[in-house]
Amino acid sequence: MVNYKDIEFKLHEYLINLKNVLSLLDVQDKLISDIDQSINLIKSRKYNVAVVGEFRRGKSSLINALLGFKVLPADVTPTTATINRITYGKVRCLSP
Repeated sequence: MVNYKDIEFKLHEYLINLKNVLSLLDVQDKLISDIDQSINLIKSRKYNVAVVGEFRRGKSSLINALLGFKVLPADVTPTTATINRITYGKVRCLSP
């Protein structure tokens, strides 16, 4: 089983180290700003991901697999032909 908290922690650590090294090398402020934004995303644990593609190509199945449980319906007929937002909550609640 993948421990995502460990991955987030390591990524955060690597980004801090990268920022420190780049600061010593006097690189562009834009790059350091981008790294800071990434660090803040990891701290907030809020990510925006867009999955797009043709009908019946496995997008919902991919999202369900990444989340570890069935959130979106996946069938042989198109079932999620709308824009869907999945957010974290303390109680799992599936919309019809």
